[in-house]
Amino acid sequence: MAWPNKLRGWRNINIDGRPFKWRFDGTLDVLASPQGQRLRVHWPPAAAGWVLDTAPSEPFIIKPSFVREAALSAINAGWSPDASGGIFSVEYLHPVFQVAREDPSQTLNRGT
Repeated sequence: MAWPNKLRGWRNINIDGRPFKWRFDGTLDVLASPQGQRLRVHWPPAAAGWVLDTAPSEPFIIKPSFVREAALSAINAGWSPDASGGIFSVEYLHPVFQVAREDPSQTLNRGT
């Protein structure tokens, strides 16, 4: 299915020759198609600079290289971008991506 003409806040990224869309709004969401399984990356508040309800001194910035690493790590862990619907959740604990499942021992090294 084609993407809607106006997709506010979503950016294009090409990962290993394949087009994806991503956005950051407190969590990172990545999609390969409108009906595909969504990748959602989140992190504990302290990792984003929020400690004891105080604002960070610098904003938390997500770069395309981080989106690429997150997507490739999630694919290696079982994320199926072409599966219909649903959310595949990953937690980022610098420098590790951890699949948000009931088994917290599953971890992925960043960049592998």
